[in-house]
Amino acid sequence: MDPNKEVTSADLAKISSSLAILGYSISLLALERADQEKQKKESMSAAINYLFKRFRR
Repeated sequence: MDPNKEVTSADLAKISSSLAILGYSISLLALERADQEKQKKESMSAAINYLFKRFRR
């Protein structure tokens, strides 16, 4: 990598999008895991609430 190359806003947008997709995927995995474990409804609703809080900002 060229040491003089600057990071552009397009590069930062790509990184941001990639991290958002990764975070969303992990949240969905957490929801699926909570459903598979068939725990109390509180754990499932807590995971859903966290997901909504995370992506409402």
